[in-house]
Amino acid sequence: MIKVLLRDTNVNVNAVNAVGYNASAISEMNNIIASSSEFDNSNNQGAVMYSAAVLYQNVLLLATSFSSYPKWRHWIGCCISTPMVLVLVNGRPTAQFGVQKGLRQGDPLSPFLFNIVVEGLNCLLLKARRLNMIQGMSYGEEGVHITHLQFADDTILFLKPQMDYLLNTKWILRCFETASGLRINFHKTCLLKVGKNSVDTRSWARVFKCKRETLPITYLGFSLGGRLCAKIFWKNVVQWIEKRLVPWKKRFLSKGGRLVLVKSVISSIPSYFMSVFKIPSGVASTIESLQRNFFWGDGDAKRKLHAVDWASVCKSKRNGGLGIGRILDKNKGLLAKWVLRFGKETESLWKKVICAKYRISAYSLVWDWKALAAGSFFVKSVGSLFVEGTSSANIIRKGLKVIIGNGGRAQLWSDIEWNSIQLKRAFPRIFALARDKVGLVKDFGRWLNSKWVSEVQFRRPPFDWENNQWLSFLEELTNVKIRRAVSDDKVCSFNPKGSFSVSSFRRCLEEDQLEGGVLDDLNWHGFCPSKFEIFVWQLLRGRVMVAEVVQHFGIRIDAGIHCPFCNGSTESIDHLFLHCAWTRSFGARLWDVVWSTWEARNQKIFKDAPADLGYNIDLVRFRVAWWFKNHGIGLKMPLITITSNLKESCIDSFPTKLPKREVWSPSACGVLKFNVDGSARGSPAHAGIRGVLRDSIGSVLCIFSLSIGTQDSNTTELLAIHKAVCLCHSKEFIKGRKVEIVSDSTVVVNWVNAGDFGSVKHIDCIYDIREKMASLGSLTVRHNARSTNTLADCLTKFGSKSRGDFPFWTAD
Repeated sequence: MIKVLLRDTNVNVNAVNAVGYNASAISEMNNIIASSSEFDNSNNQGAVMYSAAVLYQNVLLLATSFSSYPKWRHWIGCCISTPMVLVLVNGRPTAQFGVQKGLRQGDPLSPFLFNIVVEGLNCLLLKARRLNMIQGMSYGEEGVHITHLQFADDTILFLKPQMDYLLNTKWILRCFETASGLRINFHKTCLLKVGKNSVDTRSWARVFKCKRETLPITYLGFSLGGRLCAKIFWKNVVQWIEKRLVPWKKRFLSKGGRLVLVKSVISSIPSYFMSVFKIPSGVASTIESLQRNFFWGDGDAKRKLHAVDWASVCKSKRNGGLGIGRILDKNKGLLAKWVLRFGKETESLWKKVICAKYRISAYSLVWDWKALAAGSFFVKSVGSLFVEGTSSANIIRKGLKVIIGNGGRAQLWSDIEWNSIQLKRAFPRIFALARDKVGLVKDFGRWLNSKWVSEVQFRRPPFDWENNQWLSFLEELTNVKIRRAVSDDKVCSFNPKGSFSVSSFRRCLEEDQLEGGVLDDLNWHGFCPSKFEIFVWQLLRGRVMVAEVVQHFGIRIDAGIHCPFCNGSTESIDHLFLHCAWTRSFGARLWDVVWSTWEARNQKIFKDAPADLGYNIDLVRFRVAWWFKNHGIGLKMPLITITSNLKESCIDSFPTKLPKREVWSPSACGVLKFNVDGSARGSPAHAGIRGVLRDSIGSVLCIFSLSIGTQDSNTTELLAIHKAVCLCHSKEFIKGRKVEIVSDSTVVVNWVNAGDFGSVKHIDCIYDIREKMASLGSLTVRHNARSTNTLADCLTKFGSKSRGDFPFWTAD
């Protein structure tokens, strides 16, 4: 049967319905289909399990369908037919012998072969649908058909409520079981109906020899058909986090260890769910409460003070926090990723279903949240990001931009925005007058003398009271630029590379900035243990639990609030670490003592240990030497030697040889070299660009200097390259000669030479450079070390302080 159905079929393991499809996309697709109550269909979920072995000939047949390379098929055959094993008898290995029943189930190759074989089931179901043996879900006029979804050994089937389709499906599964060697476990298969229909699932389940279920069900960890906004849906997530936060871990982990556990483990548990659905605020508060209590060591039996408010703790390190992140912000970032994917992807199954179901163009680049307002819970979750007045809406509208390329995907009225508003909503009267309301950008203009001229046809001329919108629309239309080399795309403008990341979106959501954030940058260098870095982080905020701070929380201290070392002044942070006589004598000998001072203070108060100054000085030396040795600097000497002579040991450990310095070298014969550089006295700050053009013998042909105002470093480097290209384009004697433009900025050189849009912020400048380079033909841009760009670098450093602009040519 497989031979018949695979005949004249060209399949690919990475096809849309293949086993390797993305898990989150499949889960979101299942939720959309299961929640579509307007379709009267039945749902049949089957679990595919391993049998004893996979038929050898079947694997080779499927491998032949997947690939036309004989060597690849030969490898697959050898992996199955030539395994050798040996047995230990009384501790001695026997001779190797061949395996007669193929690969064992635990073999590392088994999952890969399973993906190949189970792809045969995908081909069977697709061919059966084309032969009208089965019928699944159908969306839209374009006919987006879905009969099944596969992920590893989990398969979910969608059938119309007809007995013939059910019997054909069982026949297909039985044939696949016989041909492939994979056994279908019908005891783990369930049958259920979706929507309002009169199907008697009890009698159907007896025919299929499986159990019957009702919605909601669980598939790939998600609940399908239930109320996804209810707290009960997130109950398992909360329970998983509680299991990770058992009380004994708080006792045996320092604050540094707790921080690692909270960031790397606990925060990632709900990510799978939050990447598809909006988390209720009550559930987010519960998760953050568990995180907060675990980090500060709080519990039911013993209460602990929370020194810093949780909002400050969750901020990124660059903004004065510990980088944990708020749950709601992470949820918004994960959902915002779908907005960008909606604009970038055209062949994804999840996008086809959404566009077909809600009658949106499959090539649309913009998530029209108003048209999708009445969609599934996933669609509503993503649409919640666009609520007016929220920070997420402002970030998405300003940060996710449609870049017009050849105009072949973007719709003029829907995808192009004016002041972050679609043209059809920004100019409603002009949109009503337009003849074509769904056309692409390329359909509203033509090329004239290598320039794009926009043309829009209207039903009638505008009235006088419509002139304001008319003039504004024409002004916006002239700003639309067509670039033939690339297709339309959607990019992320708050990331220089144009790609989207959840962390960058979360940083944009952070409103408050830390005062004096430079201290935090100095704090997180990784030299000291994380618990000491967290202690310094608390110290910089004045939140170390000395007596004065504890008293501020309203807690009575029976032992008094005086300094335990001098018994003079009140124990405040300034007194304990700066003004106390014991600390001054301690710090006069070695300054890196804040942690040891705090440890000595706790030993004095809670264990009545003597404050031995000499012992603590030796302890500080030992700790610093230990940190230095564990930091990976490369110290080879014993720890006792480092401790006894810390300064000389640390200095001697650093390499004394300087790296080899590259110098400027002339270009090849007949080639001109243009060294350019840009410099900004800050980021951003007043900047200048300079460049030097020389021939193959080192003779200077041109020097230019230009002040460009306030710019950042990458912009200055790009403008320096742009100026050099413009100068080469303006001189006739350079045209036809090979020119190398050399810059010491790797990022900017990659922008210019990349095949995509490069930097979103500088897209117009980058494309102007590329067009001029294409017209010259023999001009290239490459990177070289700064030491080879000395003259241009020196001119730039001095030129950034001046305001003079000049190009000086020594040759014509």
